[in-house]
Amino acid sequence: MKLNFKQKGRTQPDPYVFEDNGKFYMYVTAYDGVEAYSADDLFGEWNFEGIVCSVDGRKDYWAPCIIKYERVEQMV
Repeated sequence: MKLNFKQKGRTQPDPYVFEDNGKFYMYVTAYDGVEAYSADDLFGEWNFEGIVCSVDGRKDYWAPCIIKYERVEQMV
């Protein structure tokens, strides 16, 4: 499967893709941190959202995995 990326010159190794409320999100391995992409259609154009996770002094991030956590408001 080949995806269409707006941002040229970047690679997307170890992709972790999920859908939430009709939008697709992908997190990938990068040298400086975990990068994020988003798309309205799985086979549409993907937008680079930036580095979403990094730690000072650390390099070579590998194989991100994302878990959606539903926040429940406390009832009074």
